[in-house]
Amino acid sequence: MRTIYTEERKTGRSKQWLTGCCILLMMGAWSCAGLNMGGSILGGGSELSQDLRTAATYIDDAAEHCANAAVHLGAGQYQQAIAEATKAIDLAHDARRLGSGAEEVLSEADAVIFGCYTRRAEANFRANRYWNASFDYESAIEWAPGPGDIPRAALRQMYNMRDQAILQVGKPDRILDDQDRPDWAPVEPQYRAYAEAQRDMLDDVDAYARENDWADGVEYMDGALGVQTQAGIELGIPEIYYWRGYFYLRWGKLGAAVGNFTKAIELSQDDNTYYAHRGNAYWSLEEFAMALSDYDQALVLNDEHWEVYVWRGTLRTHLGDPQAAIADYERALAGAPADWWMRPHAEDELKKAREAVPAPAQQARASEPVATPVAQTRPSEPAEVATEPDAYAGAAGDAAASPASDEAPAALPFHLQQARAHLEAREHWHARLACNRAIARAGEGLSREDVARAYELRDIASLQLGLYADLLDDPNRPWRSRPASRLAALAKEQQQAVELLMGFVENSDWSRGASFASELVTAASAERVEYGMPFLIYWRGYMNFMAGNYAQALEDYSRAVDLSRNQPVYYYRLGAAHARAGNPAAAIVSYDRSLALDATRWQAYVGRADVYAGRGRLDEAIADYERALRGAPADWQMRAYTEKALSRALRVRSQLGIGSAGL
Repeated sequence: MRTIYTEERKTGRSKQWLTGCCILLMMGAWSCAGLNMGGSILGGGSELSQDLRTAATYIDDAAEHCANAAVHLGAGQYQQAIAEATKAIDLAHDARRLGSGAEEVLSEADAVIFGCYTRRAEANFRANRYWNASFDYESAIEWAPGPGDIPRAALRQMYNMRDQAILQVGKPDRILDDQDRPDWAPVEPQYRAYAEAQRDMLDDVDAYARENDWADGVEYMDGALGVQTQAGIELGIPEIYYWRGYFYLRWGKLGAAVGNFTKAIELSQDDNTYYAHRGNAYWSLEEFAMALSDYDQALVLNDEHWEVYVWRGTLRTHLGDPQAAIADYERALAGAPADWWMRPHAEDELKKAREAVPAPAQQARASEPVATPVAQTRPSEPAEVATEPDAYAGAAGDAAASPASDEAPAALPFHLQQARAHLEAREHWHARLACNRAIARAGEGLSREDVARAYELRDIASLQLGLYADLLDDPNRPWRSRPASRLAALAKEQQQAVELLMGFVENSDWSRGASFASELVTAASAERVEYGMPFLIYWRGYMNFMAGNYAQALEDYSRAVDLSRNQPVYYYRLGAAHARAGNPAAAIVSYDRSLALDATRWQAYVGRADVYAGRGRLDEAIADYERALRGAPADWQMRAYTEKALSRALRVRSQLGIGSAGL
């Protein structure tokens, strides 16, 4: 880190923004003055071609949108200003295309394009959309009429604003290696110093990443943030938060990673990488709905970020939606370069997803009713009571009004019979997947009542698993299948409680988090609320585990497993608790169960490998370490630890000649 960060430098952004605003308004007035000449184009009479008339109309319309953008910009309505400026730019480009042979049309269209790029750039900058702002400033510079037509000071200020935006997104080379910059618009000394310091910082970041030195990387970013804050340097702060979050993610400090990525997003809202890696952190925290939301937003910002398609596809496969995963993998493979480093992994995942989708003939057979009921549910009982007698009383009143509640299992399609059987066995993970398969067949002959029933059963399973988005935020849910009022109310209450729990996770405040989770469980028990209890108890176990209370964590995880018997993450955590409590055989059994339910849970492979290694069963340990490394994403946060553990196991096996038999 260069000493420039220790100097008392101020960016003077408020003053620069005011200066930039005045300059941009002046340039906008210049550009719109040219727009008023549109009437002279139309004054030529009938000899003008239809294309030229249309071009003149486009320019007039563009002038109106350009003026609207200026009004919105002055009022602080940045999104509206961006939208209006974009419309003006598009219309002006169309006018250029139609009037390519008329110099006056081209001149006026260029004036609009230049003026609106400047306005859109400022709106993006003020809205903390620095990526877009930097490219808009570059476009404005490209379309500028030249220093002979507008003051050089105005153009220099545009370069300065572009430099500020570039520093915010952490791309100093775009400033330092700009070969097209004119001699009369040099980089301001303070921006050059910041860019050079930022380049040095990124070199150091790369070194920590190569060495997998996550803890020291976090400490380094803490120092960078502290020095800049003390010196009053605001440029480049989003990138520091991003890299600190990245190091926390790779270190396994997931709550801190989410917090830092969120801060980076608040400061720079159009960097798709920030959203993508926060999605990875949410995924590791089992916050699947939030992970999907971040992946979606990352792809909205950059639909060519091929890695995100693979991450989203893998998560969709994990959540039982291989058809959507196939679309993601195919999109990645179709658009990515031939030498894309993730291509082999994407091809493997695509093959697995295709194998997970039943063939049409298999789907047709699966939809046929079976003669023998798979669950011996009494027809007279509501489904909630029938599926889990003591656990579902809370919502029985809502469900009793549904005619589907009184159907015998044999009258239901195959997937709904599966779902009810899984619910009766407290296998909520598989119950939800069966409901999703039924819902996916809504357009293939499944009746409206059966679809409503599938959503009803899925709501029960989802609430038990803590997947509140299924009830509250499912955009594909038909209005006729809205959740029962009691279930929706519980989902909303628990979602808010879990969000508070995430605050303790973010701050690594495990003891207080465990106390808060205990309060939630106690309150729910007092009110005889059984829906969602496995998920709340699981989180209490997680807090106790992180606080070092392994005996209590083991008790909580065991209770969560008993209440929801095939949730893979519960078994994985139970295995970790057994390992910490000194029960290696029980730990292996739990890890085995987790992997039987979800073969992509790489953490379980590593946990089981650690137990094998501790017992001297090095062949099995090595196989598990290699399986984890071979199938997990390239930026998996446990990769560095796993690589070191594998190397150690190989070295010990070579030195001592120990294999599967152990010591």
